[in-house]
Amino acid sequence: MKKKTKRSRHRKRKRLGCIYLIYWIIIPLAISSILVLDGLGIYLFNTERLLVIGGCVLVALLPFFNEITVKNVSIKKDDTQK
Repeated sequence: MKKKTKRSRHRKRKRLGCIYLIYWIIIPLAISSILVLDGLGIYLFNTERLLVIGGCVLVALLPFFNEITVKNVSIKKDDTQK
């Protein structure tokens, strides 16, 4: 019984490590680099680019959640294939 709990804790810790890596390292670095490029005039923000960036972030986060809801729009993960 102890092996199962150790194994499940290890899996949970590994999943949380991936989520923390995305939330606290990858996304802040990407956002700060985009802001620096915008400040230098190399990359200018417009509506289409912001929508594409938001969509990429949602697609990157979808494997970690069963459902992501933003206002009235909901994206669900399809769990029929196991």
